[in-house]
Amino acid sequence: MARIELILLDFDGTLADTRRANALAYKQALAEAGYRLDEEEYARR
Repeated sequence: MARIELILLDFDGTLADTRRANALAYKQALAEAGYRLDEEEYARR
């Protein structure tokens, strides 16, 4: 059985560009609270 020796997490976009995924997650979470956010607004702020 293989043993896990390393777990690598990327939270700032160094390995993968997660900006769009983050924008969509914020958009969905805010929509559930009654707020509207589009990707352009997210990018500006």
